[in-house]
Amino acid sequence: MSEIAKIKTLVDKKGLSFNEISKITGYNWRTVKKWYYSKEFPQYNRKKNHTPIKNNIIGYIEKWIEEDIEMIKKGKIKKIRTDTKMYNDLVDMGIKCSERSVNRCSSDFRPKEVFIEQEYYPAEEMQVDWGIIEVDFENEIRCKVNIFVATLPYSNTKFVYPYMKSDTQSFFDGHIRAFEFFEGVPKRIRYDNLSSAVKKVLKGFNRVEQDKMIYFKTFFGFETNYCNVAKGNEKGSVENAVGYAKRRYLSGNIVFKGLDELRKYLYDYCKRDLDKHHYRKRKLIKELLLEEQSQLSPIPDNNFDNSMKILAKVRSTLMISYNGVRYSVPDRYCGKTVTIIANINKIKIYYNAKLIAEHERTHSVFCTEVYDYTHFLLALERKPRALSNAKCIAKSNFPPIFRKYLDGLNSRKENGNREMVRILLLNKNYSLKDIFFAMEWCYEHRIFSYDAVVLTLKDTTSGRPRIEAIKKAYPETKDMPLNLQKYDKLIGA
Repeated sequence: MSEIAKIKTLVDKKGLSFNEISKITGYNWRTVKKWYYSKEFPQYNRKKNHTPIKNNIIGYIEKWIEEDIEMIKKGKIKKIRTDTKMYNDLVDMGIKCSERSVNRCSSDFRPKEVFIEQEYYPAEEMQVDWGIIEVDFENEIRCKVNIFVATLPYSNTKFVYPYMKSDTQSFFDGHIRAFEFFEGVPKRIRYDNLSSAVKKVLKGFNRVEQDKMIYFKTFFGFETNYCNVAKGNEKGSVENAVGYAKRRYLSGNIVFKGLDELRKYLYDYCKRDLDKHHYRKRKLIKELLLEEQSQLSPIPDNNFDNSMKILAKVRSTLMISYNGVRYSVPDRYCGKTVTIIANINKIKIYYNAKLIAEHERTHSVFCTEVYDYTHFLLALERKPRALSNAKCIAKSNFPPIFRKYLDGLNSRKENGNREMVRILLLNKNYSLKDIFFAMEWCYEHRIFSYDAVVLTLKDTTSGRPRIEAIKKAYPETKDMPLNLQKYDKLIGA
């Protein structure tokens, strides 16, 4: 439009001819004349001419797509042709074409799906899905982490929680944490056909649910609704939330110390999002969430048992395995069959219904062995020589005084390792912190023995250590310097 205005200015105000304007603008004089007398902006009507290649393949593609539509009506979805299949068939028939030409041509004949926008009521529905993100941890550990994502479509409230595995236990734990975050249970939850919830997909909307899923939804009192197969768009709220979490929550080079720090980071981010405005409604998300919370069902007072129970045999190394990680067991249960009860954060080990060990649960990405040195002390008492290089001791992260005092014991006693094991066994009556303090005190005063540590501990627990008590039990020897001239006389020097 600016070119037309320029041409009219040159003709009307400067009196230039069409030929002169043609030389200035570079347009043909006929075009200049046409634009000068035109009352509307000129439009070019490009005709869609079928290329010879398209003319050759269009009949086959139209026929094949009509056959595919009939297959879909009969429920034979797996037998429909893909664009690649059509292209290969045309090549086999001796027709020269490109796969891109087939894609363009088939898109004109394939029926287009109509999407209907949804409007939700408060507390009516929650949507759940899994996503995968790559996270950097300390010690140059980079791994894929599964994120459990739950949304309330009415308020667009998001809850994101990370797990190392998207297994059934994590699936139900994510629900429980989402209910606590939303402060209630919705009337209905929508899923795709994930194996943690669905045992078998039947015709239509019918599903055979997993037994634990039936128990879980009965326990919390909600209904389930499953998407059609390969129709994730039917739960668009949570699908968008998964992408949003990947782009916003974990963008940039962030390094986490461990899974607990990542969980806290994501939880805090979800809390901060409550202060944002809804993308369509003129309200804050937290205001809309308050509307939903008034209509959500209360969370049951009884805790849902989400633990896993398995049997395992204790190895000769006093270790049992669970999900690729080995955990220690007291030595008296060597060779016994024990029961492992594992939840998301804890590993509890029972023998004949008696709790014999408890560990913080970890994952093989971070650690493959979890030791409790106390489980090995009785065995080390019988085999004290193994103490110096015992893995259970090396993995316990004792302070440097432990190794210093052990070296001091071994340099002064034949059974220094045995003395150290006896010192560690004092943990039955004293804290490990006090034991190491006693070692520090004794090391500083160059006193190396089990009895010295015991006396120091007794004084420590009653008040400040009394040096006099230690010196009385272990008096210092004051050796007089030797007069070497006596020896000179003996050898006649």
